[in-house]
Amino acid sequence: MSSHGSVIHGPHNLGRKSFEYRTERMWAGRPFVHISLGGRGEDGSYRLGQARGLIAIGDVAVGLIAIGGVAIGLVSFGGVAIGLVALAGIALGLSATGAIAIGLTAVGAIAIGATSHGPVTVGTALGARMISRSSSN
Repeated sequence: MSSHGSVIHGPHNLGRKSFEYRTERMWAGRPFVHISLGGRGEDGSYRLGQARGLIAIGDVAVGLIAIGGVAIGLVSFGGVAIGLVALAGIALGLSATGAIAIGLTAVGAIAIGATSHGPVTVGTALGARMISRSSSN
């Protein structure tokens, strides 16, 4: 065991190295495309890739178009996505699609929104079951 803590060995520890790419072309102080994927450092610890650009791809991505585990942008795709248009496992946006979707228009297994579509919905629903404050039966 080293002074940095224990390093777990085995098939689950693939030792992926981090990867980073930025275009030289800039806009508003951000690269046009930024890709940042995390990986194991020399000490065995994992570093998240944080991408910030017009088009951002990474473990955590922030940009006009964002793709990542956590994605924040006008158009965002990922495990958790926040944006005007969000597509993710958990999506929050003006138009949100995901297993859990929250937005003005929401589509998902659990959808919460002014217009919501899915098996379980909150708001004006077009799904199978509706939970709503209005009692129009």
